[in-house]
Amino acid sequence: GLQVQGDFIVVYHGTSESNLKKIVRSGKFNMGSFFASDYDTAMKYAKGMSNKPVVTMAIVYAGSVLPSTMYWTSNEDLYEMGGVYQPKDLMHSSDIKRS
Repeated sequence: GLQVQGDFIVVYHGTSESNLKKIVRSGKFNMGSFFASDYDTAMKYAKGMSNKPVVTMAIVYAGSVLPSTMYWTSNEDLYEMGGVYQPKDLMHSSDIKRS
């Protein structure tokens, strides 16, 4: 099931090997990125889009993703800071607590 850590959730992002390199290089997930609450669902999605499927785990700000039937979708760009992905307007907020 979905793992919650304060204002953040643990999700899995299935994509191609080349897209994962872009995510790592840019340090962000673009608006509209899909996330799953489990590895298997993310891998199924990745296999449907690439012959080199990969899955990465991410901790994202819960307020920036919208649930759908099988996936969560980011409703804004999410930037990596301190090991979590969050919207730019929260990146320097002292209110963010990491567990």
